[in-house]
Amino acid sequence: MKLKNLVLLSLGLAMLGCAPDLDFDKFSDIQYRGEWELPVANARISLEDILVNDTLFTVDPDGGLRVIYESDSVFGFSIDDFASVPQQDPIVTTVPLDIPSLSVSSSLGTIGEAKFKSLRVRDGLLSLSVNNPLSNTVELRVVINNADIGGTTFQVDIVAPVGLSTTTVPVAGLEMDLTNGGVTENYISFDIVILNNGGAAAGESVDLELVYENLTLGNAVGYFGQRNVSVPSGNLNLGIEAFENFLNGLYLENPTIDLAVTTNVGLPLQLNLKLDGVNTAGQLSTLGLDPITISGPSTIGAYDTTHVIINNSTSNIVNFISNVPNTILYSGSGQMNPAGETGIDNFITADGEMQVGVTIDLPLELRTQNLVFEQDINDIDFSDLREQDNPIEKLVMKFHVENEFPLDADLKVRFITSSQQILDSVTLDLFDAAPVDANGRSTGYTITTEEEVLTATKIDRLLNASKLQLIVTMNTSNNGNDVVKIYEDYDIAVKLGLNVKLKYDL
Repeated sequence: MKLKNLVLLSLGLAMLGCAPDLDFDKFSDIQYRGEWELPVANARISLEDILVNDTLFTVDPDGGLRVIYESDSVFGFSIDDFASVPQQDPIVTTVPLDIPSLSVSSSLGTIGEAKFKSLRVRDGLLSLSVNNPLSNTVELRVVINNADIGGTTFQVDIVAPVGLSTTTVPVAGLEMDLTNGGVTENYISFDIVILNNGGAAAGESVDLELVYENLTLGNAVGYFGQRNVSVPSGNLNLGIEAFENFLNGLYLENPTIDLAVTTNVGLPLQLNLKLDGVNTAGQLSTLGLDPITISGPSTIGAYDTTHVIINNSTSNIVNFISNVPNTILYSGSGQMNPAGETGIDNFITADGEMQVGVTIDLPLELRTQNLVFEQDINDIDFSDLREQDNPIEKLVMKFHVENEFPLDADLKVRFITSSQQILDSVTLDLFDAAPVDANGRSTGYTITTEEEVLTATKIDRLLNASKLQLIVTMNTSNNGNDVVKIYEDYDIAVKLGLNVKLKYDL
């Protein structure tokens, strides 16, 4: 950020030097040449001054800087992702009316060969349809033998007039034991009791259809099957303002990403996560990750947190960060029970969740190889100045920089028209890198003195530009091969002066 402010200040002062503020029209037959020396700026700025309000920067005990980005929940899974039941097939049976009751059994339909031992219904309906061919009303009671609500066996009384009729009841809170006494899974048993047979003769019957609709689960125990669930895709805006205009070439020595998966769902999950970083130029880089194994807690009510540390020995994170991403795109999938059925029950509870958080830790121990900072200054309007006669024959910008940062910086400023034509440019060796010790810490200052001459022709081209493009290329010591460390007490002193040579008629 400091470099950007310095560049903008320098250009702004140069532009001000282009504006004549004296009127000698009365003496137009006399030509005058003169030179002016103008001290413009003398400032010393430290990193501590610049980063005082930036909460992403952290200072280590030794004064070294690091960027830390944290988010407790980037994405997550709900209980419906792991334990759900599909729309159920109807259970259809013929009910003889000349017997007192009828027992029927069936199986709960599941996904991915899931085998539920018990469950609690969070929401849903039970629809019961009766086709009564008799001439009188029939009354039935349907009892779900292995289900209760609040400890009371669940039952529904049905009054079935002549013809087809349907009774629908809510089943929220229904607790079901699906083991048939511990010998199976997904088992459903119900009795149909004839309360009033409507005067039916021997051999007469009605047809009954039962179907569970829109079931969602609150609690469940069993084997939830082996299937894939999708990671909800999205993006993570890092919001690191100091990096927002850099394009690529930033090589950090020890960057780490800590993925923290916190869950109270008892379910092994193999997470196949895809992370793509996009920089401000739209360039994309992919972080290569191995599958992540989540074990989950072993007891109901407990939470388990798995930390997955991504560093330069487990991934290509150094090259990933060198693209200077300001946004990370995430997507992927998770495979439930990757080892299949192991005999250990899966479980969820009503408050079940699995959240994935992230901590990105970027110690500023780095090297830069042609790290490019680029910014456009748009909608520049010099029309008022173009309408005046330009009295400046030559303008010399003089820089004196005392730099404690172990970074070289070269600046190019392009003058660009509204049709994107490059009219001209200015190139400056802005400052040279400070010397460093064996630990990459700066040991002093490097002094750079630089002059840039703007001729009248170059000034005219500047006045015809509608946009300025700033391109700063930065390298660490030894042409970007040395690893250096950035400390908060580094500073830079800048002196800027203008030498203006005027030519105008008096």
